[in-house]
Amino acid sequence: HTPPITLVELPDETLRLVWTGDEFDREDVASDVAKYGAVIALFNALDYYSCNGWEVGSADRYGGLSDAPVILFDVAYDDDGYIVGWERGWWSPNYCVIDELEEILSKGYFDFAPIGK
Repeated sequence: HTPPITLVELPDETLRLVWTGDEFDREDVASDVAKYGAVIALFNALDYYSCNGWEVGSADRYGGLSDAPVILFDVAYDDDGYIVGWERGWWSPNYCVIDELEEILSKGYFDFAPIGK
């Protein structure tokens, strides 16, 4: 089974989240939105990547000062399991006014900006 959202790194280092799911995936996402809200539903839709070197969560979990959704790749941990760094990271800079998941479902994609750019 393919993930409902595919991550594509663009030449300008933007990370594009592309909807690749079917109608069953759309129903699962809608159910998650109703139960948990759009942000958790987005994280759940990206769960496929969680065991493949990716981390998905809110910025405050990774030392940020907001709860913006972030996606990190090649995360490094210390011996106690705390994140100490990552190779590449992206965030949704307009998270307060844009529903990333709604954009993905309506337009077919949403772009996350590189962290620090």
